[in-house]
Amino acid sequence: MESIRVDTQGAQISCRQCGYDVRGLSVDGVCPECGFLVERSLASDELKNSSPEYLASLHRGVVIILTSIILMILFMFVAIGAVIAIAVSSRGGAVPAWFNIANQVVNVVLSLAIVYGWWLFSAPDPAFTGREDGSTARRVVRITLCIAVGLSFLSLAINFLPLNQATGIVLIGVGVLSLVVFGVRYFAEMLYLRWLTPRIPNWDAHKRAKLLLWLGPLLYIVGSLCLGLGPLVALVLYWNLLDKIRKDIKAIRQAVPGMTA
Repeated sequence: MESIRVDTQGAQISCRQCGYDVRGLSVDGVCPECGFLVERSLASDELKNSSPEYLASLHRGVVIILTSIILMILFMFVAIGAVIAIAVSSRGGAVPAWFNIANQVVNVVLSLAIVYGWWLFSAPDPAFTGREDGSTARRVVRITLCIAVGLSFLSLAINFLPLNQATGIVLIGVGVLSLVVFGVRYFAEMLYLRWLTPRIPNWDAHKRAKLLLWLGPLLYIVGSLCLGLGPLVALVLYWNLLDKIRKDIKAIRQAVPGMTA
């Protein structure tokens, strides 16, 4: 019996792995360019129907983000301990300049790792067929991350300049701008996660992203007045949300035949 073929009328139907137009091909066949199942290219926009390369990018990216956050927290405690040790050993003396520079260098390196992780995690799905592809939030995330890294390098470079009123003003300006960029980036990340989570689908994570859209800033600003615990709580909630998504993507990759676990 002749197999059913994809309708040749209407808009192009792209292979979810390579973008080849699969119109006219057998539904139970494979893409002639990359061997991806035509049936999966015709399915819904859930992540289980996406290409292995796209899923691998999402998974690798979120793992890098989560690992970098853990390293940042660990380094923060190490830095605090080092400052206390230096203060005790020098009997209240000032922290050496080299320590501040080393601290900022590590922060820049970890920031670069987060940028790379989000770059992978926010990769566009070339075969997405829905009306809203999350491109606006994704672009804002990427732009603000690049700006944040540039500001980190600028802040590091200022350490090598003579400390005077001018450099002090520049440092304050960099700090204020960094805070604004961080806020814009955070909102864009939550909007991106609200777009991505229905494709898993994980509606609990979707609601969590919607909640953190306003709860995160509230905890960060108001909670800063409560022994500084607010930002830490917000970071834990942010990390847990990303970890939920990581587990879901990993499960999808393991469940779909032909994907690397």
